[in-house]
Amino acid sequence: MDGFALHLARGHDRDVVVVVGDLDGASVSRLHELVGTLITSGSRDVVLDLSHMTFVDSTGLGGMLRSRQLLDDLGGSLVLRSPTDFTRKVLSMAGLDGVFGVET
Repeated sequence: MDGFALHLARGHDRDVVVVVGDLDGASVSRLHELVGTLITSGSRDVVLDLSHMTFVDSTGLGGMLRSRQLLDDLGGSLVLRSPTDFTRKVLSMAGLDGVFGVET
């Protein structure tokens, strides 16, 4: 068991994906798959709840960027909810702190 999980809460106007554990090269494909499934089912606005994400590396950041771009291309959005201090620091160090909408 790798300790990584994605929990989905479907909503009227947007879907919330709770990321649990490490978002890295070993897990990012699961995020891609879920976002692709959401898009196929008609979702255009997705919130990534990062309050339970314990680690993110460059591959995980790339996955979040790819998901954001896919949704943006369809007129939708990807918003980050409750990123931890660590995640905020990683986003800032990568120059991505202004790229994503963030809600608390």
